[in-house]
Amino acid sequence: MSSFYDRMGALSGKLMNRFGAPATLTRKTAAEQSAYDPRTGKTTVIPSSVVTLPCLAVAKPRTTRLDNGILHHDTVMTLTVEPTVGDEISQGERTYKVEAVEAVAPTGVALIYRAVVTL
Repeated sequence: MSSFYDRMGALSGKLMNRFGAPATLTRKTAAEQSAYDPRTGKTTVIPSSVVTLPCLAVAKPRTTRLDNGILHHDTVMTLTVEPTVGDEISQGERTYKVEAVEAVAPTGVALIYRAVVTL
């Protein structure tokens, strides 16, 4: 079974290389206060930071029919790097914000990641 998933992992990489478009994932961390130091009488602040990761991504629309019959439209991005909720993904002239993340990991090792995004 392991060799099957190894082949599927290699295949997903080949497909992303062929059909994925270059994208940039941007993760912003907020400034945090660390513990109060009684010796100095100060509270140190860990500054905010911005991390950018290049990746490949494919964006496609998805329609879901809810229980009450209403159609709900989403955009789902398939990515080669793991996003977190709140990250931004820039692809071409569009910038998406990540709302939900799912790893495709049939054996516990992620092959690709899917993110529900909004413009």
